[in-house]
Amino acid sequence: MAPFYAKLHAVCGRFTLTVPGFDELCEALGLTAEPAATALYQPRYNIAPSNLTWVLTTPHDDEPPQLSQSRWGYQGAGRAGRAKPLRNARAELLGKAVPFELALTQRRCIVVADGFLEWHSKDADRRPYWFRPSDHGLLLLAGVYAESEPVSSFAIVTCAANADVQDLHPRMPRLLDRSEASAWLEPGWAQLLTPPPAGRLHKTRVSQRVNAVRNDDPACLFPEDGPAAGTNLELFASLARSNS
Repeated sequence: MAPFYAKLHAVCGRFTLTVPGFDELCEALGLTAEPAATALYQPRYNIAPSNLTWVLTTPHDDEPPQLSQSRWGYQGAGRAGRAKPLRNARAELLGKAVPFELALTQRRCIVVADGFLEWHSKDADRRPYWFRPSDHGLLLLAGVYAESEPVSSFAIVTCAANADVQDLHPRMPRLLDRSEASAWLEPGWAQLLTPPPAGRLHKTRVSQRVNAVRNDDPACLFPEDGPAAGTNLELFASLARSNS
């Protein structure tokens, strides 16, 4: 019989954080950009498991949230000797799964993104779809993390899919609004088992370049019929032309 926590590995295999600069990202989060972190930042169009990306944590209860790098793929207590880190954690099982017991009570984080990707399971050629906020803002994803050296590791909390996503997959990342995000980082357990409200996400069928983890550039997110004017894809197109 498979370990109980094997059921936790389910959905959300790629996501994006395409904000052009770290100062702009921090401003959107209401934070002050640290020079050392600014030098590490770059926009990402195809974040995959094992990659470093940016998460919000509160290491000490009396401190404001901190934005730092973490590796996608949870490697906490109970994972000794297991080669495959956990990229997802089912919200319904968090309090029951050995790997996440400490993380649930003490080490919750927010994974900062501006979109995530899913694939149509019936597409023989694996056509990807990019889900991003309808207002072109940020997505705040519930997560849990483990302390490790040289950087921490995290898993994205998933829940049942809402109407925005369920035609492609039965599950989705648990998206947080600003008030939920504050509650998630505070001490104690925040009940986030239900799907987030529908109507907040825009779905675009994007380039198959994103299927390969080695590709991480604006062209990964071009829609099938070309860049759409009036969105951040128009910016991607100009960046691609300037780099060609």
